[in-house]
Amino acid sequence: MTLTLKDGTTLPLLGVHGRTMNYEGVLRDSLLFLMDPEKISLEQAMEAFTPEQCAEIRLMDETDRRQEVFVHEHYTIRVEVGQGCKDFALSGSVTELEQVPAVYVRMAQSTQAERQLQAQQETLDALVVSALEG
Repeated sequence: MTLTLKDGTTLPLLGVHGRTMNYEGVLRDSLLFLMDPEKISLEQAMEAFTPEQCAEIRLMDETDRRQEVFVHEHYTIRVEVGQGCKDFALSGSVTELEQVPAVYVRMAQSTQAERQLQAQQETLDALVVSALEG
């Protein structure tokens, strides 16, 4: 599986897992991205998963005879990032004797209201800059 971020950056993934979660008092969809630490370091993951980059996420899954692409939008809130084992990233506990190492990032989806507030703030910032320049 391959992840493509908004600017075209591609990252190989071990897997992606979705779940609904409560974050900052709001029920949100979230995606947990699992990566091989030998291919993607924790620092690279932290640099790649930013609000701007995750405004549009494309997941490409290639199987034997077909290629599937899934597009996810507005996963702009980085909830957690870490390096450890796959089981811990998925469930918060370790159950298997043989662990699969992973770098993981969980991104949550912003709400429509949060996106509107952000757009309004950007408009206000542009107006203030314009007034100060002119």
